[in-house]
Amino acid sequence: NQHLPKLELKELAEEIFTGILPAQAQSPEFSLDRRVRQSLAFIDDQLHTNIRLDDVAAVMSLSPERARHLFAQAIGAPLSQYLLWKRIKNVIYAVLHDRLSLTEAALNAGFSDQAHFCRIFKRIFGLSPKMLLKNSRFIQFLNPFAE
Repeated sequence: NQHLPKLELKELAEEIFTGILPAQAQSPEFSLDRRVRQSLAFIDDQLHTNIRLDDVAAVMSLSPERARHLFAQAIGAPLSQYLLWKRIKNVIYAVLHDRLSLTEAALNAGFSDQAHFCRIFKRIFGLSPKMLLKNSRFIQFLNPFAE
C-alpha cells in the first residue's frame, strides 16, 4: 500500500466495489428516483450506525416492502448487500488512506468488531483483510500500472 498515491487508492477502492452494481446505476446519465437518492444520502450519513430497512423506508416515505423493492430495483442489489459493500469499502479506504487500524476502521464503518469484519471479508474475498493490506503484491495485482 506504500506504492500507491492516496488518490489512486481511492480510485482503486471505487473501481473494486462499484463492480458489483449494474452498469446503469454507475452511469452518470442514469437518473435515480428521488427517494432512492434520499436513501443513499441517508445511508452515507448514517453508515456508522445500525441502519434498518424501516429507517430507510421512513426516509423514502414508503412501506418497508415497497422501499426494499424500489431500492433493489434501482441499485441492482438488496439493501443489506449494499450496506455491507459500502462498509467494507469504507474500512479498506480508512486503513489505506487514513492509516487507521483495522479495528478502528471496522468499528467506524459500523461492524460490531474486527472479527466480524474479518469473517465477512474472508468469506467474500477468500483471504483475510490483513493479508490483502499487508501484502503489496495483491494491491499491485489489482492495479498493475502502479509504480
